[in-house]
Amino acid sequence: MQTHTIIVVLWKYRLNLTKLRKPNNVRLLVVGPPRTLIDETSVDVYYQVESTIRDHDHLQLLQKVRELCSMYAATQRHIVAFERCLQRAVARIRKEMSVEGFLPEQLEQLLNLREAIHNPRKNGLATLRQCSLSGSPQPEPWLEAVRSQVGGFPVVVRCAREKSSGILRTEREFRQWFIRNSTINHRSEYVVQEYVEDGHEFTALCTAKGGLVGTS
Repeated sequence: MQTHTIIVVLWKYRLNLTKLRKPNNVRLLVVGPPRTLIDETSVDVYYQVESTIRDHDHLQLLQKVRELCSMYAATQRHIVAFERCLQRAVARIRKEMSVEGFLPEQLEQLLNLREAIHNPRKNGLATLRQCSLSGSPQPEPWLEAVRSQVGGFPVVVRCAREKSSGILRTEREFRQWFIRNSTINHRSEYVVQEYVEDGHEFTALCTAKGGLVGTS
């Protein structure tokens, strides 16, 4: 039976695996700062890595992950990171060390809002109507773009670089939103999509060969 090594990487948030019951052929390793794992008896080894909160590149954490990937190269390795700030770095390690899981290019497709919208269209799939608002903030041209390309209100609006979003139900709400945001950041790009009542939004990445890769 093949042995699997799962390396869980933590940074700011605590993890509780108390109720986990893993198979005998699975080795579970956790790498993170002290006190980020609630129950150490639930894993095989807990590597406590002291790192300053200002270490935004997570150099010490990632170095330990690389060491473990090399140490257990003879097993089927998996790296798991729950925090968004770790995803890109972990994806790079997967690619560098031939570890199964999301690679950088696949991860970007999940995290990049514009790619998530345009890729299905390129492949002939129906998507929600949407438009992009960027450049010098101008209320009337932006409002006209929403009317003509999205079809009116209500709409969902969000910054293309962030996950947070909001629902604007009328042109009045759009003007109020414009006043608030145009004074904060003149360089932001916004994506406006038609709003589906009671709809649940998610992004799924699939391939013709492997099927479903992941969702976010």
